[in-house]
Amino acid sequence: MTKIDFKTGLIIAFLAIFAGSTSTFAQKGGLPLVPKYAEDYNKKTGELVGKTWTNEKHIRGELKLESGKTQIIIFRSDSAKAYMVDPEKKIIMEFPTEQVLSISKMLGETSRSSRDEFIGKETVEGYECEHYRTFLTIVKNGQTVTTVRESWWYPPYKMEIMSKEEGLDAVVSRNIKLGAQPAELFELPKDYKFINVNAEMNKVQDMMQNMQQMQDLFKKKNE
Repeated sequence: MTKIDFKTGLIIAFLAIFAGSTSTFAQKGGLPLVPKYAEDYNKKTGELVGKTWTNEKHIRGELKLESGKTQIIIFRSDSAKAYMVDPEKKIIMEFPTEQVLSISKMLGETSRSSRDEFIGKETVEGYECEHYRTFLTIVKNGQTVTTVRESWWYPPYKMEIMSKEEGLDAVVSRNIKLGAQPAELFELPKDYKFINVNAEMNKVQDMMQNMQQMQDLFKKKNE
């Protein structure tokens, strides 16, 4: 079973999501998605945390931020890229798969692996779901960290009905509507300014290298 996780932590875990599950989505040229709309809620508080739309090849996610603003992310399989869209500033940040992987490497992450454990079938929000437990192991800066993620997957809709990240509240999908979604939702605004991610990343990389050099000098000085 191939799962696509684009809901939980779209901003906080954006890089990890894109480098992981979304790269699979891109490499396969776009998995056949079920056209639908869904709203995501914090199961504990009942608060709306995001909305998602899919057509056969593309995904749009809108995440409600603490500031009250909405962050838009569009995944397009034809370009194998993700785009963060800012309606207020009228800008678009483009994230190719290889760019995100280089970010992970720069942040000290050398490898990641995961395995799924099938728990059984459970009914969630009226849907008979397959319950999986995923163990994600990340090697970062020489240290191994393992996190656990629970997911309740409904195969006919090719979507998670509920997910639970370790240490976070569960997120559940409601108000699901199947059928074709407006094509314009997956298009990029033509009058927006594209941000050169490579140039921005080079600035960040230079800054991190400078910090590392300063740390090395400090260590030598105190040896």
